[in-house]
Amino acid sequence: MACHTHSLGLTSRLLLTFFGLLLSASLLWAAPRVSEQGALKRPEFSGKDRTRPTISVTLHPRVGNLNQPTDAVFLNQKELLLLEKAGRVWWIDLDSGASRELLRLDLTSHSEQGLLGIALHPRFSENQTLFLNTSTTTSEGSFSFITEWKADRSTDPARLTRSRTVMQVAQPYSNHNAGGLAFGPDGYLYIGWGDGGAADDPLEQGQDPSTALGSLLRVDINRTDRGKGYAVPADNPFVGHSGFLPEVWAWGFRNPWRLSFGPQGELLVADVGQNEWEEVAWVLRGDNHGWNLREGRHCFRSKPGCTRSDLADPIFEYDHSEGRSITGGFVWTGPEAALSGKYVFGDFGSGRLWALDLPESPQGTAQASALGKWPIMPSTFVPHPSGSVWVADFRTGTLLEIVP
Repeated sequence: MACHTHSLGLTSRLLLTFFGLLLSASLLWAAPRVSEQGALKRPEFSGKDRTRPTISVTLHPRVGNLNQPTDAVFLNQKELLLLEKAGRVWWIDLDSGASRELLRLDLTSHSEQGLLGIALHPRFSENQTLFLNTSTTTSEGSFSFITEWKADRSTDPARLTRSRTVMQVAQPYSNHNAGGLAFGPDGYLYIGWGDGGAADDPLEQGQDPSTALGSLLRVDINRTDRGKGYAVPADNPFVGHSGFLPEVWAWGFRNPWRLSFGPQGELLVADVGQNEWEEVAWVLRGDNHGWNLREGRHCFRSKPGCTRSDLADPIFEYDHSEGRSITGGFVWTGPEAALSGKYVFGDFGSGRLWALDLPESPQGTAQASALGKWPIMPSTFVPHPSGSVWVADFRTGTLLEIVP
């Protein structure tokens, strides 16, 4: 979904409708179903992938009949929650094949708007709390919302109930809304925001750390500061610094489409490029990743200051001969030797998948192995409790298991 073009009153417009286990045949789309299809045909290895090491994998469809999936999260080995761009949250049981619509939000899903991200509270098993990232247009303008929800399994049907709005950010355009959410090992919520949209970052948000846009934020959702739905951790890098939003953890991003943490706490962010370069960054506290002075490691339109030594380099980049819109992934932590310890990700435009050997430090360069070019549009990657990584195909509405 990462496209290359790349207040209570407001959120009361998000209308909820809950359904039971069996959905009415009058619905526009049928319910998701557990797939019994065979594996996809073998991929091609072309272009620069011919010069890289290759890892043989197959893609096995596990859930089908989805409408533009944008994100998903496993609750356990067999149950998962899956988001559709237009605003629906599905519960799916891979064992029984049952699916249930837990939530339907009334959202605009023009361009890159819609229901974009989900994260479970670190103590989800105790408090049944999760967080959603939505982007929509209301009568008062376009906004992104981070909202908190409670999963109630004691009722039949089960449902999600909105608790509160954690954060609200005005969006000047309908693209580059990002949407990634991830809890770090420190228990804080990390939120990736794009530069606000249009081409070239016309509002110069990427290099403006006084705004949430173009930045990666870090907030404490277990406490609240006055007037906020969260608290700012005291050790955020720019707390007390004039000209900086205290929530900012790092900045200089164009459209970070997915962020995740590796097993050693590595914060890995995939940032969608514009003219030439897509990148994976290992993000440290206080980093400036350069947009719109730079695109990847390269000067963007010879902008003054693009060669500054204080700009953080990505650990991996690829040009638009290989793809046009990166989708970030996860480190494979399962026992399969071919992929174990590698960061698995892909490109939304070309369907190429790769696995990175992470460098020893954030200043290093990652080496990529090719997993092939597939007939899919990978919109999100999903870590399975076993340590493997699955991928969602936006085009066909399928969740696929990657099998070495």
